[in-house]
Amino acid sequence: MTNIQLIEAQCRIEQVQTVLGFWLEGASPSNRDKLMIGAVMSLLNGVPEAIQEADELLGKY
Repeated sequence: MTNIQLIEAQCRIEQVQTVLGFWLEGASPSNRDKLMIGAVMSLLNGVPEAIQEADELLGKY
């Protein structure tokens, strides 16, 4: 596994959220697809902000 900086992790999560948003818009009308995409999006909700806060706290040391 490759180690990455916190800022890189934050950027990747934000990119994933964007891609999921596009998939959600283009998803078939089936509730299953939208529910699965929405579930992943909800798991990622708040993660970029938590990473940013951790990075700022670590930067103080």
